[in-house]
Amino acid sequence: MVSSDSAQITLESPEISVESGDGSSASKENLEAEEGEEEEIATIADPLEPLTAAMFYFKRQAVLWVLKPVAQGYNKVVPEPPRVGVP
Repeated sequence: MVSSDSAQITLESPEISVESGDGSSASKENLEAEEGEEEEIATIADPLEPLTAAMFYFKRQAVLWVLKPVAQGYNKVVPEPPRVGVP
């Protein structure tokens, strides 16, 4: 469960093969599973999360209601050669 004050991130590492002395190989995940260790979860507090969410919402609405219609109008009004020539 994620609260508004913090987010949970699962720390995962890529699978690492370990060569044992007798020539057999075992992965790090298999070794941890045998030991019965639980997955480690780190909690990182984000004091700016409400601001970040508000900015994301604002930017999404700006694209949807302003920038996309302007781009579509520009695409219909300006012929292709000038559109391609102007970045």
